[in-house]
Amino acid sequence: MTALFDLSRDWYAGRLDINFEPRTLAESQALLTARGFDGPFWQLT
Repeated sequence: MTALFDLSRDWYAGRLDINFEPRTLAESQALLTARGFDGPFWQLT
């Protein structure tokens, strides 16, 4: 459960900032991988 909380905290960080820019696909994939979500299901396309 901790991994999911950590992922969600990182995933939504900065969303309310005025200068928010969406992350790239590679950056999003790196967030998933860093938190251990790295199987075939978690591959972004």
